[in-house]
Amino acid sequence: MKIQSHSIVDFLGSFLSYLIKPTTLVIPLVSLSLQVKAIEVNCEYKNLSTIPIKFSGNSLLPTFEGKINQKLATMLLDTGSGLTYIMPAAAADLNLRVGNPSSVAHGVGGVASRSVTRPDSFEIGVIRSNRPYLFVLNGMGFTPYFDAIVGADYLLALDLEVDFQSMQIKFHKAKDCTTYPKPDWTTSEVVFLEMDKDDDRPQFMINVNGKLVRAIVDTAARYTTLSLKAAENLGITEASGRLSNSKFAVGVGMEKSQRWKTTIDQLEIGDIIWRNKEISVGRLAGSNEKAPEIILGKDFLLEHRILFSMGSRRLYLASFKNEPKD
Repeated sequence: MKIQSHSIVDFLGSFLSYLIKPTTLVIPLVSLSLQVKAIEVNCEYKNLSTIPIKFSGNSLLPTFEGKINQKLATMLLDTGSGLTYIMPAAAADLNLRVGNPSSVAHGVGGVASRSVTRPDSFEIGVIRSNRPYLFVLNGMGFTPYFDAIVGADYLLALDLEVDFQSMQIKFHKAKDCTTYPKPDWTTSEVVFLEMDKDDDRPQFMINVNGKLVRAIVDTAARYTTLSLKAAENLGITEASGRLSNSKFAVGVGMEKSQRWKTTIDQLEIGDIIWRNKEISVGRLAGSNEKAPEIILGKDFLLEHRILFSMGSRRLYLASFKNEPKD
């Protein structure tokens, strides 16, 4: 689910964007080790936490259980969101003090206002923040079936492995490593682009029908979606007859966003090639030159295991059909 931040009051928005980060990470090391190719003798790559996920709601998007103020909460797994949000109903149920709207978020459905709150604690597996500043998101095009949206600011505080085949995510951490190891299962990798100071979501370049486009992984997007501008650059337009089945998508914001279907000949990510796949085409939030041109969604993740390696600034991938059986 793509969410982009734009402040109403520049100073306040910038200040709050600085504050809305995991403030205290309490991460105990455990003895479960990921099988990796160790580069240094003392280098260890630890699996700190494994969290089961399930597909929920009408769109069957990935959710998991976390805690807010020590109470269980259903959380949406959303690497397409730069920030983490609490839903208004959950904030009310938890008796959280919520400020007046102070900034906005841009998403599939346009603009939604957001307000600041500060729960006593926020927990996702081994990641725990005490008294964090978080936003309450005040407008969505559907009734949320979750209590919070967990974005890249929390999910990528550690290395994140996403495995939709095993229905789980894993948090990893490297210890005493100067050259970060990569997992034994990977068959491909891409390097992240330079980080945008206003956007925690890692971007990378992929090849679509012979042209390079900027991409992100969005675990809360039902379909892989190409932006209208990128589609036009590839010659995929209504006039070309390559767009069909116009429908509408909803998300952050109250509007409905038009979506079309098209079939791409080839999508290349490192050594992985995705051929003759039907994807979505539509408006993506963000309009500057650094905005993502394509988001890789649940349809891609159902076929590929991935690891966000934040230390090495790489995305590791493998196709499930090519992985050896245990």
